[in-house]
Amino acid sequence: MKSSIFLTAALFTLLFSLSLSSCKKDKDNATTPDGYSAITMADIKAKESLMATTQIVVSNSNGVLWKSGDIYVFKTKQGRYGKFMVNRIDISQNYQLDITAAVYNSDGSVKAQKSNLIIRGTWLSDLDNLVETNQATSADFFYSKPSQTDTVFDPGINNNGAKFVKY
Repeated sequence: MKSSIFLTAALFTLLFSLSLSSCKKDKDNATTPDGYSAITMADIKAKESLMATTQIVVSNSNGVLWKSGDIYVFKTKQGRYGKFMVNRIDISQNYQLDITAAVYNSDGSVKAQKSNLIIRGTWLSDLDNLVETNQATSADFFYSKPSQTDTVFDPGINNNGAKFVKY
């Protein structure tokens, strides 16, 4: 009899704990967009206080740190908000970066989007226009290769004010 009461109490406790954890998961999912396409300009603006102009290491002697599916949100030097997702980094092409990106107008409408924006190793990129560029004055970041294995994503080019954070 004591065993069945103990077993019933243990089972009740387990079920209660599982229901609480599933409620927490539902709450988290309700406040976090599910994937790249669900991220809106409002979600990006909410991350602005976490954005920085500091260099982000893409690869080092331990290998490539950025993975396919990694998402970054940003504010360009011209003040537009946007997002990009890493499609791949091609080591055989000097760590060429391939991203899917979108940038927004101030009213939240999409200014531009591109599914395969390629940035070669040691090139600049202008995210207001979603292009690779050789003009430092219009660049939002410098994708540089300081060594054979090291690759750096540097928004600090010319102190332009563009800033980024991993989503």
